[in-house]
Amino acid sequence: MGEEGPSDPGGFDINRIVIGGQAAFLQFPADRTIQEDAVVHGDGAGVHIEGEDDVAGLADGQVEGLIALAFHQCPDHVLHLTSLLGSHRGNCNHSPLMSLDLVKLLDGAVVMAPMTKGSNLPYRRLCDQLGATITMGEMALSRKLRKRSRPEFALIRRSEDEKVFGVQLAGRDPEEMAWAAALAEERGADLVDVNLGCPIDDMTRRGLGSALLRKPRKVESIVSAMKAAVKIPVTVKIRLAWEEGRFVHVKIAQAAVAGGADAVFVHGRTRQSRYRRPADWERIGEVVEAIQPVPVVGNGDILFPHEIEEARRRSGCAGVMIARGALIKPWIFAEAQDGQARDPDPEERLDFGRRYVALAKEHWGDDAGGIERLRGFLLWHLDFWCRFVPRCPDGAYPKLQERNAPFEHRSELEALLARPDPAAHGWIADLLIHGEERAGSPPPEPENGTLEASTGITPSG
Repeated sequence: MGEEGPSDPGGFDINRIVIGGQAAFLQFPADRTIQEDAVVHGDGAGVHIEGEDDVAGLADGQVEGLIALAFHQCPDHVLHLTSLLGSHRGNCNHSPLMSLDLVKLLDGAVVMAPMTKGSNLPYRRLCDQLGATITMGEMALSRKLRKRSRPEFALIRRSEDEKVFGVQLAGRDPEEMAWAAALAEERGADLVDVNLGCPIDDMTRRGLGSALLRKPRKVESIVSAMKAAVKIPVTVKIRLAWEEGRFVHVKIAQAAVAGGADAVFVHGRTRQSRYRRPADWERIGEVVEAIQPVPVVGNGDILFPHEIEEARRRSGCAGVMIARGALIKPWIFAEAQDGQARDPDPEERLDFGRRYVALAKEHWGDDAGGIERLRGFLLWHLDFWCRFVPRCPDGAYPKLQERNAPFEHRSELEALLARPDPAAHGWIADLLIHGEERAGSPPPEPENGTLEASTGITPSG
């Protein structure tokens, strides 16, 4: 056996090669035994069949899995294998081609939801570092990917250090969605998700997003086509219904599973309600019951760690997905690790902002163009960060879906961080990007005592 690469602490060994049809299946068991005639090289570069065939890297943390490799005469090729534990696969132009143990992964998972603008790569990295089990990219349109839209390709780019990265696709044509899924797999996605929940009119008029909740057969055919095109897990994210009182969550989830969906993410609201009503975790539980043993991940109204356990108890879901809560307080993922709510002081909250700025500069660059792009995203995030409200003095927790009473700020800086007006956000952005000297003095509050809120985009899934 060859020398292990620097990022390969132990390696996975080939136990046997099963040949059938037009593929060779390499199985990696927990006991890590190796067949004598298999050639294994721990060179830190992934799994290789040299010559004209495919190349792949392994998903982090997997002890066993299945990789299908196209072949002509297996003995004529050389196999290289590394576990890539702790390694970086973000820039790899090839597919991991390895099925995650998704059932195990989703048990207790806290997933960062796919959010338009909110799931930008630097913010995903921040949430990943803070403990998110899976980070989902922004929704990408399969048709735009097929047309080689450069901005759309940016939405399916993974970071080198994301533990588990999911791509969410929106489309209505099975063949087109299958093609886009294969592209996402090739570019390093660990799973690919179908958007069946976006309520935005521009999407639904084109038959995308939650419009597909009315077409279970179409959903089944889309998922089936994608499953045939990739080896990574295929999931769907649904809402409860197109309109109130005509719930289709169970039917649409069953259609997705019939097509081969490996998991279902359920946003506990209808398309009609958008975000106006509280999430219905009992109806999420109905999906859990209907499609067992396929795992279900619930989504809606989670802001504090105790709400995660309560949501799982009420619904029986395997894990939870967090959207707006992650935008307001990215440390929700750290809280989920130990179940303890945190009340970071203003300087600690600024430190989260500084971490985001550092990641964003690394991604977009620190030249004039990069800073301009960063500033636009940072101002958008500040519109959510200012909404953080700590636990009430009487011990009660603020609710994401309720208008909370103003709290008594414990310092001038805390009051400034809670302001929603553009002047305050501009100053904080300058502070985080350029430092205290460049930012100058904080702006005064508007003279009339009212604060004009900046406009923020609500997650669309």
